[in-house]
Amino acid sequence: MIDRRGRVALVAHCVLNQTTRAWWGEGGASREEGMVSDVVDLLMRHGIGVVQMRCPEFSLYGNPREPRSKEGYDTQEFKRECREIAAHACDTM
Repeated sequence: MIDRRGRVALVAHCVLNQTTRAWWGEGGASREEGMVSDVVDLLMRHGIGVVQMRCPEFSLYGNPREPRSKEGYDTQEFKRECREIAAHACDTM
């Protein structure tokens, strides 16, 4: 939702919904169950709207998936996915 003052945050899906973060076997990167209330509460307190963007990792690799390093994401396929997500976010705005 975009508020009437035009203040909006573009947030990746995985930042809002931790269940889409990488997990593999025991443990994984998920820090919270479901939505990250600290992020949502902060935006709500300041009257900032949200445009939820796709998570590139989840879009390309699904879940479960093994966590990757920065170098593991340094691929043409991943960069192309990020560009598509950014272009869609710009079109939304």
